[in-house]
Order: sequence, then C-alpha cells, then structure tokens
Amino acid sequence: MAGIDNRTLLIRKIEDNDEDLYKRVNALKIRNPKLKTLLAVGGWNMKSYAFSTMVHDSEKRRKFVFDAINFLRKHKFDGLEVDWEYPGVRGGQSDDKYYVTLFFEEFQDAAMAQAIITGQPRLLLGATVAAEEDIVANGYEIEKITKVLDFLNIMTYDFHGAWQNYTGLNAPLYRRFDELDADAMLNQDFGVAIWLKNGAPAYKLVLGVPLFARSFLLARPDQNELHSPTIGNGTSGPFTRSAGFLSYFEICLLQMDSNWQKRTVPDGSESEYMFKDREWISYETLDNIRKRAAYVVANNLGGMFVWSLDMDDFNGAFCNNGTYPFIKNSLALLPTNMPSYI
Repeated sequence: MAGIDNRTLLIRKIEDNDEDLYKRVNALKIRNPKLKTLLAVGGWNMKSYAFSTMVHDSEKRRKFVFDAINFLRKHKFDGLEVDWEYPGVRGGQSDDKYYVTLFFEEFQDAAMAQAIITGQPRLLLGATVAAEEDIVANGYEIEKITKVLDFLNIMTYDFHGAWQNYTGLNAPLYRRFDELDADAMLNQDFGVAIWLKNGAPAYKLVLGVPLFARSFLLARPDQNELHSPTIGNGTSGPFTRSAGFLSYFEICLLQMDSNWQKRTVPDGSESEYMFKDREWISYETLDNIRKRAAYVVANNLGGMFVWSLDMDDFNGAFCNNGTYPFIKNSLALLPTNMPSYI
C-alpha cells in the first residue's frame, strides 16, 4: 500500500517498514514466476483531497504518472491499483469523475510508451471502485474508464454497519424478498449489475469478498433479528481491536462459546448472523464463500478479491480448517481457464 503526499502530490510510502514489505512481497515471484503484484495507492483513510487536487491539474498529473512509473519499476511491481474512495466525495470535487478518466488514460499511455522504449512488459492499471449506485453515478465515467483499466475491484461489502442504526448483513449476495427501495440495492449482485448495465465488460470486473465481519450493539437484547434497532458498534476483537469490526478467525474464536446463537439467511442473501446478549454480528461461512465463487463463474466475471489476507485463519489456529481456509475454498472453485484481464 502507498499514499499520496498532500504537499508534493506524489506517491509516498505510508509505514516505516514499507520498503522491506515491498521486497518480501515481490520475492514471492521466485516461488511463483507467474505472480503479478500491484501497488495499491489510496485507501479509506486517505480520503479524496490529494487525488482530486492532483487529477485536476495537467502538470500535476504528468508528474505523478512519471514518478509513479519509476516508483513501481524501482520496487519491482507489475502495476498500479488506484484505491480512491471516492471521486466526488470525502474532500473531492463534483467533477472528479471527468478528471480521473483523464488520469487513467494518461497513465495507460505513459505505461505503454515506457514498455515500448524499455522492452519491459506494460505496467497493469486497475482500480478499486464503489458498489453503491449514487457513488458510482457521480464518481466514474464507466464506459470510458473500463476501456482503459485492466480490471476493476468492486467493493461489494460494507453494505450494512452500525452507522445505519439497525442490524444488517455486511455482504449479502442478492436482495431478500422483503427488501424494498434503497435496501434492495445493498447487495453484491446489484453492485455488479450497476457496472454491467453501464457498459463494463464482465471479464474485467472482480467481486469483492470480505474476510471480516461487521458487529453491532443491539438497543435491546430481545430484539435480535435482521433490521433490529442498534445503538452503536459491537465490541472490538482481541486482535483487530476495532469496534464494529472482526476478522474471520476472531469469529471462529467467538463461536467456541456455545452461548452465541447462529442464524442463516438463505433467501438470496446467502449470509449468516449470530448474537449473544446485546452483541450482533454479520459474517460469512466457508459455504457462503463458495457460493460467491460460483456466482463469479456463472456471470463470467474476472475473479474475486478478498479484504484482506491477514483476516483469514492464516496459521490455521482458530477455525480447524487448515491455513487460509476462506481463500483456498474460493480459489478451488475458480476454473484455471477464466477470461483474464492480464
């Protein structure tokens, strides 16, 4: 991960150990020569100011593109993923969508020129994008950017959380029969459909799958079904230490306590929730993850991405399903001959 400096508007490392981390990640290519690594720039915490200021100025765009390409080559990455959350909001400008298109086009042109001159493979260009209709409509020129981008990671999660003051599922696959109006649009299938109906090719769209759960604090312990009133985030986990947010291995740890009541929501949502006293958690099971993989195959999408690797049971100590059970179970159902954006 990297950021953009608010002063220079150029790419910058975020953590003190990023240099070492970049080396360790790219050293994995020794074990798997087919591996492609991309550096993500942005993220939720960065907001929009630096992105928006940079893309609005042609000279600042040019300098950023030149600097970013050199940064990627220096650290042996195969491309750039732009994680701007989101154009037009959170400190951005109302016309960001037009300038982010220009940025993508200019980066792709420069990457192609650099590849021709040096004989190196062209750097890949991807973007992490929204799955909510208003944000998508105001933030992206879909037909234009999907012609330029190699792939788009759609953040088909965080559809519900404690910020809404009622319980809901983090990443339902389809709408439930009782969901109407705005709630009927808060699901993974609708998030993908927004992009498809506006001209995005299916093979460039990558479905986002959360390896985290969303937790809520119920207003009353006896009101514990979907759409029950809440008064805030659930208790933080012992490892992630963030209220309202739990990794999947922390879910496995909690489920060792038989006092948690588990419920399945099979009517299209294909998700789970569990509750105990005033704590309420939306999460997925291995079977739910398999259904997302089947959805990707059935709809000829470009693949799946997860957020994030470290939230799976990476050492196999909690869920009794070996190491990385969620990632391995999703990959196992994806055919090796899928249409590729690489």
